[in-house]
Amino acid sequence: MAETMNMKELFALLVRRCRAVLLTALIFAVLLGGMQAFRTSRSNSDESDVSAEEQIASQYADLAALKQQLTTTKAKVASLQEYVVQAPLMEIDPYRVYTTTMLIGLTPAENAPVASASQEYSDGAVCAAWLAGTDIQKLAADTSFAEIGNLYLQDLFSAKPLSGGVLSLRTYGTSRERAEELADMLYQGLHRQFSGENSSTPTVNAVLSSATLCETNTEIADKQDKIFKELTTAKESLTTLTSKVQSQELALPHDDETPSPVKSGVKYAVLGFAVGIILACLWILVKAVFSGRIETAGQLEAMGGAPYWGTLAVAKRKSDRWADAILGETLWADRNAAAAHLADRVAACDSASAGIAIISSLSDQPEELDDFVAALKDRDYSVSVIMNVASDPAAFACLKKNGLILLAERRGMTRMERLKAVHTLMHSFSRKANGTFFF
Repeated sequence: MAETMNMKELFALLVRRCRAVLLTALIFAVLLGGMQAFRTSRSNSDESDVSAEEQIASQYADLAALKQQLTTTKAKVASLQEYVVQAPLMEIDPYRVYTTTMLIGLTPAENAPVASASQEYSDGAVCAAWLAGTDIQKLAADTSFAEIGNLYLQDLFSAKPLSGGVLSLRTYGTSRERAEELADMLYQGLHRQFSGENSSTPTVNAVLSSATLCETNTEIADKQDKIFKELTTAKESLTTLTSKVQSQELALPHDDETPSPVKSGVKYAVLGFAVGIILACLWILVKAVFSGRIETAGQLEAMGGAPYWGTLAVAKRKSDRWADAILGETLWADRNAAAAHLADRVAACDSASAGIAIISSLSDQPEELDDFVAALKDRDYSVSVIMNVASDPAAFACLKKNGLILLAERRGMTRMERLKAVHTLMHSFSRKANGTFFF
């Protein structure tokens, strides 16, 4: 049956059954929408208990802690990135470092207590105290150093107090001149800080200054390595924290996200309506293909072995009229007009003068067929009607004596197997139908 129905005929069949499709869709919409609204209402009531509120409060607290970590990590990443870009130490090649070493001697003040002076200057305590409280930016400003604006000058020198009040000062640079310039700036600042009219201030003297090229400085290499590792770790931590914060925010039950039973029900009602339409259409198409009933004019022509002449049925429902329009059927205003049209088709056949036999595989003779028979008799035709022709003993005589044979069937009612029996009967009498029509 499937091969005798084209896409237009299948679509027209769906249009003809649209009331059943819509009814099925409405049933699915009511069922799914009502069930979902009930489930949402119960879910909302269950979530209002104390344990749920405590859990939500805990989630918000965890989110606040994560955001605080995220802010701290962002600041750390920004600080490390700024250091990598601006710090002079990061510009130095640790495998080609210019180093200037300066030994600075501190002479005790004239009025300093002997015991105090002996204790302080013998173990380098003054040097250590100076080193801890030195403001490199202030020293650079006092000496008009060229790179006073750089906040990371402190990393370009190291100082170590030696016994006997001697300070070992070492500066680093990308060139010999830069290393010596920084060492000179530090010495001038130190000299200016500890020199003056105050007799209690110790004096500063440069003992020895030398500049060398160090092929490898593991201390600088290790420090640069440490900065880059810290930056990489901080960035990874920042990515992880950002992902955690986003996940936590999505997991939080916001007030505006509390599902509404009405909205949820409407949403599922629309879904149920669509599902109902799809299932009903599939059922109608499958039933049409496998039910073994005649649904289209193409099927009637193929099974009856004769051309299709039209229909006597007057479509009263809009769905039937739409389907007939899709198939190109004439939309009759009444049964008399439809009968007159088919009577005109009969008049065009010469064999009609010998008598007309209207046969059908169905048992009951409808009113539409009575109107058609009356229209033919009004034109002085001899008409015989045989219903359930395959089982009627008078079929043989009727088929033999009449010159024109018309096969009349009802759409959706005629079974293919019964139509095959009619076709076999006619073939046994060496007769065939001249035309087919629906009633």
